[in-house]
Amino acid sequence: MDAKKYGYTVITSDDLLPGFDELDLVDGLILNQDEIFIDNTITGKVYKMKTLSGDDIIVKPPINIIDFLNSKGEYEGKDISYFQHPDLTTSHREALTYITFSSFFKLYCVPTTTIFKNPHDGSIMSAQLFIKNSGKLAKGNKLKCYDNLGYLYKFAIADTIIGNHDRNRGNVLCSPAANSEYQTIYLIDNALSFDFSAVVGANIPAYANHLLRRPIPNSVLNWVKSLNTSDLITLLEKRNVPTEIISMTCNRINAAQQWVNYIRANRYFSKDLGMLLEFMRSNFFCDKQISDSMFDVRSRIIRKGMRGEPFVHLGPNQKDKTKIIEER
Repeated sequence: MDAKKYGYTVITSDDLLPGFDELDLVDGLILNQDEIFIDNTITGKVYKMKTLSGDDIIVKPPINIIDFLNSKGEYEGKDISYFQHPDLTTSHREALTYITFSSFFKLYCVPTTTIFKNPHDGSIMSAQLFIKNSGKLAKGNKLKCYDNLGYLYKFAIADTIIGNHDRNRGNVLCSPAANSEYQTIYLIDNALSFDFSAVVGANIPAYANHLLRRPIPNSVLNWVKSLNTSDLITLLEKRNVPTEIISMTCNRINAAQQWVNYIRANRYFSKDLGMLLEFMRSNFFCDKQISDSMFDVRSRIIRKGMRGEPFVHLGPNQKDKTKIIEER
C-alpha cells in the first residue's frame, strides 16, 4: 500500500531519537491516528497501528505526569522532581525499560520498544510491539515455568532497581492468554519506571507475590553480584538520562549487592525476596545499617499483612538469636 497516497504519515528510522537509532521497530510505521486502541482521559490515547510489513504496534503519546498524579491524589508531600525532566518523558521511560532489561539485565521480557518524534506536533511517542494472543496476568497464576528457573526473582529485582513500582496485574501480559503453566510473560506499560520517589506507591510486582517469603536461589544472587554499574552508566548516559536518575539506579544495584554480601556472611538471616526488595528501596549502604534495619524491615513487612512466615527462619541453634530479634 502506498501510505502517503492515502494521506498517512510514514514514520521511518530517521524519526528515531539519538541513542535509540539501533532499533528499527518504527521503520515503515503508518501513523494513522484514526484507529484508537484505548481512549483514557488521564493517560491519553493509545493507538494500535501497523508497519508496512504488517506488524501490529502500540503507539503512545507522552503522559502529562502532573495531571496523572493530580488524578491519583498520591503525590502530596512527596518529591516529584524525578518526573519533571524534559529528557525523561513517559515515552522515554517506556523505551529505556526495554533497553535496560534486554541490554543490561539480559532479561527478554519487555516487548521491543522505541521512541520517535511525531513529525506533526514534535511530541515524543513510544512504539511497542503488540503481543497477539495474550491476556493480563490472572489472579493466582504463579507462572511455574518461570518460577522454577528463577526468572521471576530476577524480574522483581530488575523492576525494583529501575524504580518501577507500578507492576500490577494489568501491566503483565501472558501468552497464550489461557491460564497455563507454560506461558510467556511480557512486562508492559512501563511509563512510570525510574520513579525513585514512589509517588505511585511501592507495590510488590504482581508476578512475585507468592515468592516474598521464599529464599532467593543462589543462581539469582550470583546474577545480582554480576551486575556492573559502569555498563549501566554507559547505557543510560548514551540516552541522555539525567545524572540523578542514573545515580539512584546505580545506588539500588549497590545496595542489592551489599545485601547479598551481608546475608552470605550472616547465614542465620533469611534470603527472602521481600526483604531484598525492601532494602533496595531503602538504600542501605553499610553492614551496620543492614544489620540494624533487618529488624525494622521484618516488622514493616509483617505489619503490612503480607502473607507468610516471619522472614527469619528458625534453625536448631538459632533460638537465642531469634529471641533477640523479637525483643528488638
